[in-house]
Amino acid sequence: MKFDDFFKTIVETDLKWGNIPMLLGGPGIGKSSWVKWFAGEIGTKSFSLACNQLGDKADLTGARLLPVLDKNGNETGDWEQKFFPHQTINRAIRYALENKSETPILFLDEINRTTADITSALLSLATDRTIGNVELPDNLRIMIAGNDKGNVTMLDTASISRFVLYYMKPCLETFLKWNPNLNIFVKNTVVKNPELIYEDRPVMTQSEDGDDEEFDINMLDDADQMLQITTPRTIAYMSDFLNEIPQDVLISSLTLSDDGVSAIEELITGHVGKTNFAMLLTQEIVQNVMTVNTNQNAPTLVVTKPKCFDELKAVATVKDLEEKLMDLSVREQSMVLAYALQDTADHSNLLNVLSTVMTEIDIDAKKKIMTLSANDQIDEDNLRAFMVAKNSVTDTINVIAGNIV
Repeated sequence: MKFDDFFKTIVETDLKWGNIPMLLGGPGIGKSSWVKWFAGEIGTKSFSLACNQLGDKADLTGARLLPVLDKNGNETGDWEQKFFPHQTINRAIRYALENKSETPILFLDEINRTTADITSALLSLATDRTIGNVELPDNLRIMIAGNDKGNVTMLDTASISRFVLYYMKPCLETFLKWNPNLNIFVKNTVVKNPELIYEDRPVMTQSEDGDDEEFDINMLDDADQMLQITTPRTIAYMSDFLNEIPQDVLISSLTLSDDGVSAIEELITGHVGKTNFAMLLTQEIVQNVMTVNTNQNAPTLVVTKPKCFDELKAVATVKDLEEKLMDLSVREQSMVLAYALQDTADHSNLLNVLSTVMTEIDIDAKKKIMTLSANDQIDEDNLRAFMVAKNSVTDTINVIAGNIV
């Protein structure tokens, strides 16, 4: 389900009939922002309770054991339990009582990212509409949200059946509507690649021995889950950062360090993760900044000739060349490509065959080719020779090279 006008109508209908919508999806996709926006659209307010910040059940209910007082204010020696609900719940109750013509929303966010004890109490609040001895006003509506995977408290079938579950996905149109001042580089990247608005896994890398190494967040221990991801939230943060950074600082960040990584790459990776979106955003910035700032010399990149390159050039037949290329790792194939695209000598025969053999490209080679393109260091004849095949690798290279072909 997307955060669009159709979904707005669905939720309005649910709340009208007293149903409790539960929005499920990954972090940062806009669940909380949408509920706040939705409340404004129906002419009321939302009150968001971050359930994952509750320390224990008492933080929610405010249960206290207090002495019983007589009519003169003196303690009788007896005790009674009283409840002082969380201030967010109290504010929602007061607003609902003061605005009976409205249907304000109490939004229980991250309901399953807390302890089982607190989650149980929250479920009771949502379904029984009471917290201790405090009842919720009839016009106060409830919505809840949670993550559908990761380190969460799983809900049983009986609990789930009390809600209407919606599995949410980011919506580009809504994201653009909510972020009218989106940085031009960010906007260009996300509009050209709307499928990359949410990426929760880093891109494929290659180890030195050529074996695939893909980071999978779901395979890591909780303590090791320190990988940034691309979401509407992190994209918006990235946009705000780029809107504020001075132009001269942005230009200087394009310079490559000794290990071949620029400061802008590290900045972008820190904001949105090591994802395809990050790579394409870096490319967008490099190409446009270097084009606009013609007086700024782009950092020169020299791709080292792979050890196998001369041997490949010496192969006499297409069949033998295919076999030798197929014996190479993805990393080796990718570095052969990067070197051949940079070199001004004619490598058309090698590149023709390479384009039919390659099925993926190493991330480091992508970065190098992106920098070569920004520096206008790609030999167009060699690039055209590689484009004879039509597949995902040639499509990627064409985009990285600025759609020259």
